[in-house]
Amino acid sequence: MIRSRTATRTAIAFASLWTLLGTAHAACRNFAVDDSFAITQENGYRVTFKLTQDETGAFTGTASYPSGSEEVTGTARGAIGDRGKFDLVVNWENGSVGDYTGWVTRDGNISDGTAFDRAHPESRTTWTNVHPLRCAD
Repeated sequence: MIRSRTATRTAIAFASLWTLLGTAHAACRNFAVDDSFAITQENGYRVTFKLTQDETGAFTGTASYPSGSEEVTGTARGAIGDRGKFDLVVNWENGSVGDYTGWVTRDGNISDGTAFDRAHPESRTTWTNVHPLRCAD
C-alpha cells in the first residue's frame, strides 16, 4: 500500500510540474523587434538595427554594418506577417537594397533567414538573429 501511495503522489507531482512548465513555456503569438535587433550573416557581416514597431506589426528604423574602417548605414522597413513571415528591406547608403526574409519560430528565433541585394540577386547569403525576438503578447 505504501508503494501505491508513493507512486500516486509521484504521478500527481509530476503532472503538476508538467502543467506548470507547459504554462511557463507557452508559445508566444506576437513578436516584436526593437533597437537591439542584430543579425549575423553567413558571409561574415553583422548587421545591427535600431527599429520601432507600430501596433500593426510594421517596423521602421536604421541599419548599419562595419566595412573596413567605416560604417555603412541605411534605412530599414518591414513587418512580421501572417504565420511568422519576417520581411525586411534596407536601402543602404551605398545604393544597394538588401532584402531580408525568414520565419519567426515559436521561441523568437528566425529560421531560414536569407538575404540578397536586389541589384545583384545572385549575391545571396543566409543569416540568423543574434538574440531571440521579444514576446509582445
